[in-house]
Amino acid sequence: LPIARVFARAAAIVEMRENLASYFQLNGVLLYAMSMTLLPGAEVPKLMHFLAGALAGLVVYSLGARLWGTRVGLAAAAVMAGTPLVWSLGETAATDLWLVLFVTATVECLVLFAQRPGPRRAFVTGLLAGAAVGTKIPSMAAILPLTVVVLTWIGTSRDRRPVWAMVGALAAGWVLTGTYFYARTWILAGNPVFPLLNGYFKSPYASLTNMPQFVTAFGMGHGPSDLLLVPWRVTRYPARFTEDSNIGIVYLALLPAALLAIVRGRVPRWLASAVIAAGILWFLTGQYLRFLLPVLPLAALIGAAGLLADLRPGRAARTSGAVLILGITVTAGAWVASGPWNFPLSVVRRTVSRDQYAATYVRDFEVADYAKRTLPESARIYGVGTDLTFYYDRFYVPTSWHGNLFNRTIGAAVLNARTGDEIQAILSRAGFTHLVVRREESSTAKYGRPDGWLARGEFGKTGPRLEYASHGYYLFELRQAPP
Repeated sequence: LPIARVFARAAAIVEMRENLASYFQLNGVLLYAMSMTLLPGAEVPKLMHFLAGALAGLVVYSLGARLWGTRVGLAAAAVMAGTPLVWSLGETAATDLWLVLFVTATVECLVLFAQRPGPRRAFVTGLLAGAAVGTKIPSMAAILPLTVVVLTWIGTSRDRRPVWAMVGALAAGWVLTGTYFYARTWILAGNPVFPLLNGYFKSPYASLTNMPQFVTAFGMGHGPSDLLLVPWRVTRYPARFTEDSNIGIVYLALLPAALLAIVRGRVPRWLASAVIAAGILWFLTGQYLRFLLPVLPLAALIGAAGLLADLRPGRAARTSGAVLILGITVTAGAWVASGPWNFPLSVVRRTVSRDQYAATYVRDFEVADYAKRTLPESARIYGVGTDLTFYYDRFYVPTSWHGNLFNRTIGAAVLNARTGDEIQAILSRAGFTHLVVRREESSTAKYGRPDGWLARGEFGKTGPRLEYASHGYYLFELRQAPP
């Protein structure tokens, strides 16, 4: 939300060199910014994101009911709704559930387009596909196969007259909702898919590699056997594919039914091909579970169709439904049971305020809140060991990869500084007025100088003036460097 907040305050899409993520695809963030111009705060964006997930569930039901019947639609929507990763994201102001909504709605439009092709339906399909691509580039894994499907249908149309009209309408929809942020990033950073493929585009603001470290940090191999083991591994070892949460056991349980349905021809060939192609593209590019999320409802549809589509009312249907409900219940129960003991029920009951809860359980909240309450709007803060920029509500550059676009040399210089005076000189010359340090952050010890000022922890004795400290976080005031 820091990006949405800055856009809302400026009432414009402005450049933010202090935040590398502001050069990503920001359709979802733009929606939040528009809401924050009317109602500042995180509550409305969080509600919007949750509602996007709820709408996606309705689209999944509609797809299942349209292709196989209401039983399949209800089952697939229930599987999606019972996915722990969906719930954990639904309480945040991320943009992942917007992707789920746009991708599933694109598939719904494809079904309608197949029934009655025409430029109008092609245009709406392009709008939704572009909306997904303009929200996050990993949606390409799902959108590209679906685009190939619709282009194939258009190309094999018997009536050649509206072919170019339909292709033009599809492309116009894509361009209208999907290309703005790629063009903006190309102009500002020299790479339309920044920081991906920078070995080709050679933007000066990122390392000259095609896959950033963030992408390569997840996954369990890229060989043929690894591909076959993906369903088991993402279920059994979710921590290897995402920082938090999981997808439960239901998708793995439905896999045999899904494969059987595909082999027997009970699933439209184009849908099965698109889902398989999307999974392979995800496997080959970035094995990050949140990137796979838009494909999971489609996989749930195929699995539910294999399990329930051909069952007549009776004991078999009831047994299959009961097994499905049991799997969803076990998954949801396991996720809830593994949740934190300090789940904010007291905030929901309004017995404590959000700030009181955050001050107790978010370790750097008190320092961030102090900065927000006491520092002037003109303050420029540099952070070592913490990326929670939203809490600070000021110009904030972290030493992590998020701050690389602002100045790629400052981070190493700060981590390797021998004295506090040296750090103060580096940051004040760069225009910063304050410094926040999380002393025990691993990057300080791993990448910094072992005998440097940060490692020694001589805070308040030498170097910048210590202004405030809480829970291992320190806020320093920087004296301005002489001209």
